[in-house]
Amino acid sequence: VTRESRRGCPLPIKWNRPPRILFAFAEPDIQNVRLNVPAQAHLNALRLAIEPWVKIKDPGKANERVEEVKKLLTVLPNATLKQIREACAKTEYTHVHILAHGAPLEYAGDRRYGVALCNELDRSEDVVDGERLAMTLTARDASGNVKYCPTLVTLATCDSGNIESVLTPGGSIAHELHAAGIPWVIASQFPLWMRASAIAAEVLYKRLLKGADPRWVIYELRQRLRTDSSGTHDWASIVAYATV
Repeated sequence: VTRESRRGCPLPIKWNRPPRILFAFAEPDIQNVRLNVPAQAHLNALRLAIEPWVKIKDPGKANERVEEVKKLLTVLPNATLKQIREACAKTEYTHVHILAHGAPLEYAGDRRYGVALCNELDRSEDVVDGERLAMTLTARDASGNVKYCPTLVTLATCDSGNIESVLTPGGSIAHELHAAGIPWVIASQFPLWMRASAIAAEVLYKRLLKGADPRWVIYELRQRLRTDSSGTHDWASIVAYATV
């Protein structure tokens, strides 16, 4: 089951682009307490997923191997909105994976949810709503046309698919990204356990980079979460906004 925003014509999807992944994670400080995230587990999952795409080099030349990995995977630790925007404006990423905590914010008197990134000036929290994040991920040229747009964005963030209220305009973070023109957005509509988020990164990217049908991949992910993350509702939490 997938969701799709209404629009006049379907979004163009280019699945055959060579993969280039941007992995951004944030651990901001709130009242001198750092919000930790399982960044290493997610990085390991992404590194394993791109392994078949990494060009074979001389085993004795580790630096050349590292450079080949960097051509496929970019990591932004303690990411700020500005750093993500600059990265997306400079490089054409096919996939963007964001790992951060979700945080509530007030919108027109109602509570919405945003992504807790790092502040540009210090390590404090910067809660970014879906609209700001969408403008950041869809780089535009001087004419206002979309220059680069990822095919798929995964949000390892609590409540990133939570609409909360239907009384006021707007929607969840995932809804805003999809409405901005990103064909596939996978998020969580409830709080997401850290272990479940790592499993999601492993299953999604390993199968997607092998060319599997994304609808089957989401089905397999829900099955995996139901068995390996029992006692939680993470399997039911996964939501996908998609243009098929």
